[in-house]
Amino acid sequence: MREKPLYPWTITRSDGAIVGAHCDCMAGLGEACTPVAALLISVSTLALIRDSKTVTEKPTY
Repeated sequence: MREKPLYPWTITRSDGAIVGAHCDCMAGLGEACTPVAALLISVSTLALIRDSKTVTEKPTY
């Protein structure tokens, strides 16, 4: 509880390509740390959920 929170961030283009990522943790200096990976996975999951359609949103056939 005494440790300061980590602040990962990413720069992405509108097509989803990742331009850069960084975190203020020790491993973040190499730009390949767990907080950055968790951020990218959560953003990817949110995009999949946003773009998916439920059964009731599809037209009937």
